[in-house]
Amino acid sequence: MTPFVLNKSSIADQYELLVYGDIGESWSGESVSAKNVAAQIQGLDPKTKQITIRVNSFGGSVADGIAIHNALRQHPAKKKVIVDGVAMSIASLIAMAGDEVEAFDSAIFMLHAPWGNISGNAAKLRDYADVLDTFAEAMIGAYVRKTGKSAEEIRELLTDGQDHYFTAEEAHAYGLIDKVRVEPKAKASSQTMAFAMLKRHLASASDKVVDMAISAALRAPISDGLMDPEKTPEGETVPSAAETAAFDKAVAEEAQETPAASAVVEPEAKIDPVKALEERLALAQAEADAKILAAKAETEALAKVLADEREKVEIQASVRQAAECYAFLPGKAEDLGPALRALAKTAPQAHAIIKAVLDATNGLLANAEKVQMASVGKVGDVELTPEARLEAEVKKVLEKSPNMTVEQAKAAVYRANPKLVRDLRGEKD
Repeated sequence: MTPFVLNKSSIADQYELLVYGDIGESWSGESVSAKNVAAQIQGLDPKTKQITIRVNSFGGSVADGIAIHNALRQHPAKKKVIVDGVAMSIASLIAMAGDEVEAFDSAIFMLHAPWGNISGNAAKLRDYADVLDTFAEAMIGAYVRKTGKSAEEIRELLTDGQDHYFTAEEAHAYGLIDKVRVEPKAKASSQTMAFAMLKRHLASASDKVVDMAISAALRAPISDGLMDPEKTPEGETVPSAAETAAFDKAVAEEAQETPAASAVVEPEAKIDPVKALEERLALAQAEADAKILAAKAETEALAKVLADEREKVEIQASVRQAAECYAFLPGKAEDLGPALRALAKTAPQAHAIIKAVLDATNGLLANAEKVQMASVGKVGDVELTPEARLEAEVKKVLEKSPNMTVEQAKAAVYRANPKLVRDLRGEKD
């Protein structure tokens, strides 16, 4: 793991901090941890007047990022942030710690909602969503303070689940940075460019010819505009026609005496734009692949939770249906309902036959119950117990007077059936 880097500037009262790599402890590459940042900041000279923070990070740990942001803001020195490459995710929050924030014109910002990976039941997943929203709320103030935007507008960026990318110009327009750094292209002086041209064209010439060429270049304009005659160095004069002719003659004579070999010019080292784009594409693809894997895992976890919840609801519905449709069958609705549901999924035809049998049986038992209530003691040749007769009479009373309680219904049965009361007590007539 590459630790957080602290570079002392050439100016005694200034320091430079490099925030390069993932935010938080990591053993897989360069990283910047809150612990190392805090330790480095605490070790700064009290006379430090400015801390320059250079940022190039795709983000990482939200907790470490918040701690780094707060540690920088608490230091009394002036903080100047320069985004060299990317300030994405929680790294963009660290950038908000600067009193001044600049970004190179090719830099990228990205803001989005905190995210993470978790497994567990539905309750745990819902709780974790609330935790992520809490982290987002903790981050809002830093962006509001820097941009001047409303908390509602920043909250939308941090909770809508989208990645919001900003070029340097867009970040400046939004208020995330104070300045876009555009490095001017280095321009060689006219004399330097003249020397370079002479070196290429007179690589094989003799020292005498080269000396004459340099002397002329210091005083004369170059035909392609590399030097301006109106800006000839003070004290120097433009060569006369005779001097120019003598120079051309010397070059021609030298060329006749010794044929000039083709000058070999080493190409200047240049950044291959295709390779650079390929590397950026590879990084973007790696990040996209990681997000796809995380989203796939989250989707699978939520799908399992949904399936479990749907299973619970369907089982509860099957139990209620069994209780309503087969009230007179023996056994428990909690056992019968799920069994019939499972049979309906695996063997629909068998389920239809069994359901028909159960419906018929339940109907017969319901009719038998009515017969019991009518005969008050017998169904065919079967003698009912006093308790069964009491239950049948109570049901009959409750059907006629549903507002009664069970105890009130029993009292009514007792008054109407003295014999049943004696039978319940075990008394003989």
